[in-house]
Amino acid sequence: MTYQEVVQKAKKQQRNVTGKVEFVPCDVWENGNQINLWTYWQGFQLDDIDEKGVDILLVGQDWGAPYRDGNKAVLESIKDIQNGVAGAFYGPTQSPTDKRLAKMFTAFGNVDINSINPGMRLFFTNYSLGYRSGSETGDMTKTIMKLDSELFDDLVAAIKPKIIICLGMITYEMVVGSCVKDSSKKLQAGEPCKGFYPKNNSIPVYGVAHPGSRGLQNVGGDEAIMKKAWIKIATEYYAKFGGDFSPEYQLDYDSAASHWIERDRDSVHMEPEALKEKIEAFVDAHNTCALATASRDMVRNTPIEYNYVDSCFYFFSEGGLKFKGLKENKNVGMAIFEPYGGFGQLKSLQVQGVASMVEPFSEEYLKLMEHKKIPVEAMKKLPQAMNLIKVVPTSYDYLDSDLKKDGFGSRQHLNV
Repeated sequence: MTYQEVVQKAKKQQRNVTGKVEFVPCDVWENGNQINLWTYWQGFQLDDIDEKGVDILLVGQDWGAPYRDGNKAVLESIKDIQNGVAGAFYGPTQSPTDKRLAKMFTAFGNVDINSINPGMRLFFTNYSLGYRSGSETGDMTKTIMKLDSELFDDLVAAIKPKIIICLGMITYEMVVGSCVKDSSKKLQAGEPCKGFYPKNNSIPVYGVAHPGSRGLQNVGGDEAIMKKAWIKIATEYYAKFGGDFSPEYQLDYDSAASHWIERDRDSVHMEPEALKEKIEAFVDAHNTCALATASRDMVRNTPIEYNYVDSCFYFFSEGGLKFKGLKENKNVGMAIFEPYGGFGQLKSLQVQGVASMVEPFSEEYLKLMEHKKIPVEAMKKLPQAMNLIKVVPTSYDYLDSDLKKDGFGSRQHLNV
């Protein structure tokens, strides 16, 4: 069976479960083309899955209750993915469980599950494909999970994972087909449970603590112990399948990303109006920036002249790879800066914004031509009118060492 044939088979199967766990129809899943809602986090983007398979199949117990209030944002993201909205993605969510899972995957090196290109071929699903009403968790039984055992076997055969990682012991026992003794002792020692997939003994199956609060309690509340098991799995993976891997160093990307946010939290901030004046003076004193655009498989950083008009940035351009990024992702970044002259002379501006295209010879287009003193007739004689990109800023990060002289922090952030 192909992967899509497995998906269609899953949609036809009835899951009439009532009692403490009650399954209800889920139209968001029914309207899609993936085996599970979780697959819209990792797996949905693998168009060549039947030919190339996956590196890691991650298996949870069940997705939970999709129509609970806390899941609205995730469901909207999934709908955007299904509708082909540029840049749509499942994560990152604010769930502590999901954040902890992202940390666990860094055991494999530069793997970021909150990216559409995570660094490995990953596939997320749940063993039970039913969707709950009422409570999000609890009361799951192996009897209920067995309703989808055949589909799970079909899925493994279709996507051919190199390894399988199971979150929680009930899921692990379902996958390996046997009960596990002393699993708690192993997990508390930072050891994953290990077996092999019964229908293909070449596929290792690992059981780890669930990254939720209860799973964290099962390892004494210590994330380091939880991650120790993942590092051992990663070590075995790279030993068997090759690749560069150094378990001695694992960067905490979340901590690094929040470094200046945390440091600036207690610094002295300027009033927004005064800061906006500083920023606009810096913008007016320059005319060139680095414009960063990104698509799924490419990042482009273009040195380009800008025009700052009515608090927006405009760029005339004949073309280039930046438009590949703009086609898929309208979120852009800009950097305007002065040459480095030492830590006491830092001046730069980073801009986050949303891009759009201005129609040639529209009122807005003509206004920018006038601003640039470009003759209309000269533009019309060109084989194709110049493209005009408009960026509406959403935030500024301004760095100016001189601000310290006035008693302010040298870094200032402004949301627009």
